[in-house]
Amino acid sequence: MKQLLLLFCCFSLFAETVTKPSEELIKPEPSVQIISEDTQEAPVTNDNAPVAAKPVIQNDAPPKVEKTIKPKASVEEYIMPEMDLMEGIITSSRLNVRARPAVRYEVVGIFNRDEVILVEEKRDKWMFVVPPKKTNAWIPGRSINSEGRIISDKVKIHAGPGVEYTKFGSAPKGAKVTIVQRRDSGWVKIQGERWMRAWVSADFVKLKEALPRINAEESNAKNTSDIEHAEGKIIKEDVKAAITDSHDYEARIAALKEAESKLAADRLAQQQELEKLASKLNKLKNENSEKTESLNDLEKALARQHETIRRKDEKINE
Repeated sequence: MKQLLLLFCCFSLFAETVTKPSEELIKPEPSVQIISEDTQEAPVTNDNAPVAAKPVIQNDAPPKVEKTIKPKASVEEYIMPEMDLMEGIITSSRLNVRARPAVRYEVVGIFNRDEVILVEEKRDKWMFVVPPKKTNAWIPGRSINSEGRIISDKVKIHAGPGVEYTKFGSAPKGAKVTIVQRRDSGWVKIQGERWMRAWVSADFVKLKEALPRINAEESNAKNTSDIEHAEGKIIKEDVKAAITDSHDYEARIAALKEAESKLAADRLAQQQELEKLASKLNKLKNENSEKTESLNDLEKALARQHETIRRKDEKINE
């Protein structure tokens, strides 16, 4: 019996020494208390309290991100350089303005008869001119700011709303343009300006004297009849007078009359010469006919002579 009690005590002591270290290793985590800003109380911890779950703070609203739209930068105003241009007058009823110097390229504008145009240079049978206000000129809309100025360098001008159309020059940075039409594709049609260039056939343009240098203030002139020159402003009446003088109708009419009278005199002389030739021909024909008759008479006489000789020879033979 004593041995059993002793064995039980040893077993109990052994069990106590084995379980005690594991209890010391596992300790409950202290509880966490969230203190609001209103109470401002210190947290209370309790080692014997059960472990509390950590609070999860949820925020349904996403953080606000402010989008900043950068405005298109303003550019300096383009100042058109001075250049010497010549005036030309359209001599055909309608003259096509083309993107390049060949008939296979697109028509970007039209000039009418007696319209005064500005010519920069002449190349073979084509002239490099300032296009009309109603020009089919298109550029990307992103290259224009809210002030209507070109904000990019060397923006290509196309003969239609797309890069597949022919290029005819470029828009200088800072130039003011007038938008005529917008497309959903982003392309805009602009009005023809003084710094634009296009091509026309030189056969239907009559050049005048060279113009004075054009100032930058004149670059926004509405049309060629409003160009300010050194002597003053040309008005429509002066343009009409210049057109009349350049055509010189009276001199042309006098020249035409003189040419007509000369042609009439030449025709009369040719008619007289023709009559003389006809007279000679008739004379030769008459002479030929007389000679022919004489020859016929001689042939007949010769035939009669041969017949007489033949008959005499027959009588002799008898």
